[in-house]
Amino acid sequence: MIQTPWRARGAAVGSALLMAGAFAPLGWWGLAPLALGPLWLAAWGRREAGGGWWAGFRLGWLFGVVFFGATLWWIEAVTAAGMLAMVGYLALYPAAALGLVGWLGMPRGAGGWKMLGRLGMAAGGWTGLEWLRGLGLFGFPWNGVAVPCFPSAGLRVLAGWVGVAGVGFLVLGISLLGAAGLWLRGGGRALAWGGLGVLLGSWGLSEWAARGEGVEPGAEGRAVLVQSNLSMEEKMTADGEVQRQRYFDLEAASQAALAASAAEEGKPQVDLVVWPESALPGFFDEMVRGGAFESLLAQGDFSLVTGSDHEEWGKLYNSLVALRGKVENYALHSKVRLVPFGEFIPFRQQVPLLEKLVGDLIPMDFSRGTSLEPLRIAGQGFSIVPLVCFEDTMGGHARRFIRPEPQVLVNVTNDNWFGHSPATEMHFANARWRAVELRRCLLRSANTGVTAIVSPRGEVERLPSFVRGTLAGRFAVGSGEMTFYARHGDVAAVGAGVLALLGGMAVGWRRRRRKRVAAGPRGA
Repeated sequence: MIQTPWRARGAAVGSALLMAGAFAPLGWWGLAPLALGPLWLAAWGRREAGGGWWAGFRLGWLFGVVFFGATLWWIEAVTAAGMLAMVGYLALYPAAALGLVGWLGMPRGAGGWKMLGRLGMAAGGWTGLEWLRGLGLFGFPWNGVAVPCFPSAGLRVLAGWVGVAGVGFLVLGISLLGAAGLWLRGGGRALAWGGLGVLLGSWGLSEWAARGEGVEPGAEGRAVLVQSNLSMEEKMTADGEVQRQRYFDLEAASQAALAASAAEEGKPQVDLVVWPESALPGFFDEMVRGGAFESLLAQGDFSLVTGSDHEEWGKLYNSLVALRGKVENYALHSKVRLVPFGEFIPFRQQVPLLEKLVGDLIPMDFSRGTSLEPLRIAGQGFSIVPLVCFEDTMGGHARRFIRPEPQVLVNVTNDNWFGHSPATEMHFANARWRAVELRRCLLRSANTGVTAIVSPRGEVERLPSFVRGTLAGRFAVGSGEMTFYARHGDVAAVGAGVLALLGGMAVGWRRRRRKRVAAGPRGA
């Protein structure tokens, strides 16, 4: 088995590349439960060779650097230095998880409760750290181990109970049991293979059962989602005529889709029209004063939802606005989770060096919204959960808007900062889990993609990325069902992490006690 430092490093790199293959552009999601096997063997092997926490930490950090580098390299289109810093920072989380695995080790003769306990601590530690990675100012929960497994109907149902981070515990358990079956001898090996068989069998049964599971009945609506496919040059140009044409193109695409939906009586059969993030060429209030939206809203009884910059009392907000019937009948939500170094510079007042280095990139910080209420607008029979940009990748944030009432998740996004890269697919891979976690239909209008409708069961209708067009389709409004995850959040992931921490403390206490006993009475 893997024992030498270089072989262990090669195993860590191999695991990272296999896991990256489960994500876009390859998307071989079946690799996810298998990819980490070499990494576990490497950590156990280094422990057997005399290593420990630090040896595991270094292997985990190497894995993280290669994995996050292979899946987030496209950030360099905005800032190469920022991409490297982010990759190095995100790698600390798998490093800490594998440090625990290296410190615990896995004796060849381990069996029974000892083996299961150590495997449980390994899976729980990794799961808890993935949850922790999404918290705080620099929270970034993307690309957890379960994220590429969305095609599994059984795991999608499980997400309604434990969230995608909790689903990761199951994926990790499969990987750990398989590695333990290769590593252990005797009864421990038999138990590991038996446990793996039970786990895979349960997964297969859940797949079969989930195929026939429905969702609570409720009303349906019809949506038109617009994908503008504007380049950064078109969005940022100072040419006023080009900027005005941006709005006219959005209106023309929407009117054409409304006309196509009209029944015999000539009224559009649409409930929502959604435009992307920052779709408007000016501030929302300026557009209203200029007469925008009126002719479009007069076409029928529907709500127009658009991303727009909004200025209030000298502060700038990245917002989502819903209008219906008249421009005076609107509801506005400002983005709560801002992107560090994308929408604001952290500590720019306290650290003058940051202002000198990157102040030109963001001359004025966006301000953070504070409302966690869904948008309700007169004449609309359901509320909107507003998610701006990467907020749709944060289950813990999205669930805070959920109420026991008919609702739909609406995300407006603009990923054109990253050019023709896998960024659009990577973003969507993380975002689509919100629909099944919360049992709310997800409507996404994205400038360059992915524009899509994701049902509460996980069925997807979408446009290809990097094309201009509209997506018209039905969406479930639902009856207000509240999933366990919507009510209680990531308690499963947090619980797994806490149990791993407590288990590690217990192991450490027992080891210190054995050392004291082996040393004998002082002075003997």
